[in-house]
Amino acid sequence: MNKYQIVERQKDFILVIGLSFESPLSDLSEIERELEQSKYRGSVVFDLLLANGIAFNRFVKLHFENGRFERETFDVIESGNVSLIEASKKFIKNNKDVLNYGILSALEKSEILESCN
Repeated sequence: MNKYQIVERQKDFILVIGLSFESPLSDLSEIERELEQSKYRGSVVFDLLLANGIAFNRFVKLHFENGRFERETFDVIESGNVSLIEASKKFIKNNKDVLNYGILSALEKSEILESCN
């Protein structure tokens, strides 16, 4: 099973969702190769829900340029960002079972699934 999926290309970012309790940030080299092949340049937002839970550091952002992540651009994004939440909900709604591969409690999973409907 992959640790991440590139799920959404928005106007000003690409969303990468972690698919397990292991953070996709540990696979940056692999993600760099994928993005380089697609000729992408710009912001990449990581949804770390399954690794970090519903926490202040659920979403992080890195800039991708010239085939590499610019590590100095690492930034935690406020989890109230509506476009990020909606893109993540859309993915979870179609992939409900992914919630079983993270650190979320049964109550958190239930609340997340309810919010996706």
